[in-house]
Amino acid sequence: MQRALTLIDWLIAHQDQCWQFLSRDTNAKQMKPLEKAIAEIIVEHADDIASQGGYITNADLLKAIHSRLGFSNVSSEQLGKAATSLGLGTDKKHAERVRIVTTELIEKFRDLVQPVRPVQENHQASPQEGIIIDEGLKELMNDPVMRADLEESYWEFCSGF
Repeated sequence: MQRALTLIDWLIAHQDQCWQFLSRDTNAKQMKPLEKAIAEIIVEHADDIASQGGYITNADLLKAIHSRLGFSNVSSEQLGKAATSLGLGTDKKHAERVRIVTTELIEKFRDLVQPVRPVQENHQASPQEGIIIDEGLKELMNDPVMRADLEESYWEFCSGF
């Protein structure tokens, strides 16, 4: 029962994250580590960016990237390419290059970098939880489309071991 609960937690978290990722953009793609770091930094500094009029300087972004990734091998050209691929526009303010960050982009990044909730390893299921999950699985298994999706996800999950 413990392993079934762990599997269900994983399936639910995986499905939620996939739907959030795909619902935002029809041209969905997986982010590279540098792009993900940029998106995370923008989400973390959203209030500061909003107070500056929707701008973040390339220098501030590069400094945050270096501290987040733990090394300074990222060049400003690499940062520029990654930021442009995420849809961040460029401008000049007070002789500094800045990136334009709209509220729509912040919301998109917030959805993309939202962490998958962790699976509780030592979760002790109560009998009531088992009944609810069993009933939920029965409903899912009666739907042929959901059953096929669950079986496919399960086998993908199992093939990773």
